[in-house]
Amino acid sequence: MDIQQQQHQTQQGLDEEMAQAECMQWRDQCYICAMQGGDSGHELYACHQPHSQAARAWMICVRRQVQYAPYSACFSCGMPQSICRGWEPGHACEYRRFLIPMVAMMLFRPWQGQIKPIWQRWLQGMGVDGQDEAQVVQFLGQAHPNHEGHSQLFTSFCWLRWLCQEIKVDQH
Repeated sequence: MDIQQQQHQTQQGLDEEMAQAECMQWRDQCYICAMQGGDSGHELYACHQPHSQAARAWMICVRRQVQYAPYSACFSCGMPQSICRGWEPGHACEYRRFLIPMVAMMLFRPWQGQIKPIWQRWLQGMGVDGQDEAQVVQFLGQAHPNHEGHSQLFTSFCWLRWLCQEIKVDQH
């Protein structure tokens, strides 16, 4: 195994650990309401605040349309199969209400003005028109070329989470 492969494997492991920790913190929580200092004891799907409706609509659209590449994710939630066993017979998906809602909430609030243009450029760098919903949904379901067992949705979550944390640090 060469050094680049080792780096990819190390990054995969770190991403998976981070995602599991974030899930423990944010599952069944509204990240948008939390970042605005409100009651966050509800998931995005149940949020009725006007500031969350664009994220909610995007989440519903992606959830209905995304089709994951074989072996890239649990088909119910998008998490790597090494984390979620929902793809195995007799195992329930544990993360259905986490990954897609978190990506939606990070894209549409609270730093949407900063994140959206960066997200658009990031997608464009991969040949995806960020304004074309169908292209974005198709991209999110693809397998990541260098991270075996990871979908582009999972990679996007990790990248957006890092970006949000950087923006939050810069503002304090």
